[in-house]
Amino acid sequence: MAATSVHSALDRPADASGLARRLVKALAAPYEIEDHQVVIGASIGITVISADGESPDLLLKHADIALYMAKADGRGTYRFFEPEMDARMQARRSMDLELRLPWRWRSSSYSISPS
Repeated sequence: MAATSVHSALDRPADASGLARRLVKALAAPYEIEDHQVVIGASIGITVISADGESPDLLLKHADIALYMAKADGRGTYRFFEPEMDARMQARRSMDLELRLPWRWRSSSYSISPS
């Protein structure tokens, strides 16, 4: 499950780090639901308007990429978007496409042998 939250009252990236740490810690606490202990975790992707652009779509894309990187690093983490993250994601998508194309071609080709 993913959720998007926009906080305009944060003046510095350090404020976002503090908020992310508090959220991760609060969500990591065990919960009691119908006599069962439930433990969840959270990963958070952060983007900053002044550094990462003004477009809402671009900001969401950057936050999503940062979230993906946070998840890759393990549960209970947060990451700020960095331009290199986008370059790595593009390279990975390109490689995935290149690896899938030959398989798609092979699966759609047929061989007929005389009986």
